Amino acid sequence: MNEEPPVTPAPDSGATPPIGRIAALRGRVSALAQQGLVRSTGVLIGGTVGANLITALSLPVVTRLYTPVEMSVLAVFASLLQTLYASICLRFDVALSMPENDEDAVNLLALGAFFAVVLSGVIALILLALPASAYDAFGHPELAELIWFLPPSLALAGIYSLMQLWYVRRKGFGPIARSRMVQAGSGAATQIALGLLRTGPFGLLLGYAINFSAGSILLGTRFLRSESALLRKVSARKMRVLFREYSRFPTYSAPEALAHAAAWQLPIVLIAAMAIGPEAGYLTLAMFVVQAPMSLLGNALSQVYLSEAPARHRDGALGPFTVQVVGGLMRIGVGPLIALAIVSPFAFAFVFGSEWSRAGMLVVWLTPWFIAQLLTAPVSMALQVTNRQRTAFIVQFVGLALRLGLVVAVGTLSPRFISEAYAISGAIFYFGYLALLLHAVGARAGDIAREVRKALLPIAAFCVLGVVGAFAVHWLDTVL
Repeated sequence: MNEEPPVTPAPDSGATPPIGRIAALRGRVSALAQQGLVRSTGVLIGGTVGANLITALSLPVVTRLYTPVEMSVLAVFASLLQTLYASICLRFDVALSMPENDEDAVNLLALGAFFAVVLSGVIALILLALPASAYDAFGHPELAELIWFLPPSLALAGIYSLMQLWYVRRKGFGPIARSRMVQAGSGAATQIALGLLRTGPFGLLLGYAINFSAGSILLGTRFLRSESALLRKVSARKMRVLFREYSRFPTYSAPEALAHAAAWQLPIVLIAAMAIGPEAGYLTLAMFVVQAPMSLLGNALSQVYLSEAPARHRDGALGPFTVQVVGGLMRIGVGPLIALAIVSPFAFAFVFGSEWSRAGMLVVWLTPWFIAQLLTAPVSMALQVTNRQRTAFIVQFVGLALRLGLVVAVGTLSPRFISEAYAISGAIFYFGYLALLLHAVGARAGDIAREVRKALLPIAAFCVLGVVGAFAVHWLDTVL
């Protein structure tokens, strides 16, 4: 990124009072900061758009090469991977943005890499001790032969997270964007090639593992080449000191992240076990389709928010900054999700094949949850930035209990509606979480109401677009 030139105040002519000049200068600095935020977000969104476009274009092919039951196997594996990945670095990856000097940051990075490798090894030993019959509980015993993708995928994914957040610290968003596109392209190509060879779930899992972690090689190579001098400052003594200084991350943030991921992912494992058959596969496809447009902004803004939030908090401006980010997401993100929900029941069978129509109906149920998550996820690091790790810890365990409890209760009483129960639990949790975050940063009700009013018109426009799209897809389906 090119740096903006420094703002130099004009000589005092006596016409403008000093207080007015100071206010004007602050305004110009704020405007420049916002331009930087827009550029950074744009770069990451570009990479995320490219990555999601690659995956989206491959999906109609993938869903015709693999069955819903095979997708259910992928759903269980992906849920286990994403649950464990959340804390594989003990959250020292998130801590990278906190130190003011790079020597501390690179030692935190070394700490995170150390725990990613060690914990992945521990998980490999646990898998070695499990009998093959243990995988019958997941409803997919074939996982016993494929679960060995898990430990190396976890180690590489942890290193990729460290690399991403190192470049977030450096404001190097271009390499992150490129790595996402490389991962998506490699993963999709692997799944399609192995699907044509009829390898079954093996191709799906290998492609997913590549999509999830291959960027660690691209960013890691760049890091080793450009930061070799800084790496020489890594020492065991410094790592021990920083472990104690940042102990709140493994103590509170790591269990909190694990609970958050478990609340999201473990119900899918339960759905695969309690609703025997392809239900988890339908849910996985529906979740990806809803997540794709959401991640265009959500993932990019979360990393940019984390890079800006510590300084905003020190300046006492975290509340207005957080409301501004949430308001922008309401204006440009909520409408497309609603339009997608309107179109999906008509479009899924047409796009992915007739056996996937159930997934289109699940999109409707998932949409309120994903709207709430879209508004929450980019600013969720506010609790970490304001040193409320204990609050975040409690919130995520409450969410885990709520979501697992509702899924188990409905799955026991009426397995037919277990996916719908999962969707409802997500909406309840994320809307409550958003309210807590806005309160924690000191957001003002008037500012929030103003952002909601600004969002009404674009949301209404996308609703109309969704209705038109639904009629168009229905007509095409009838004609063809």
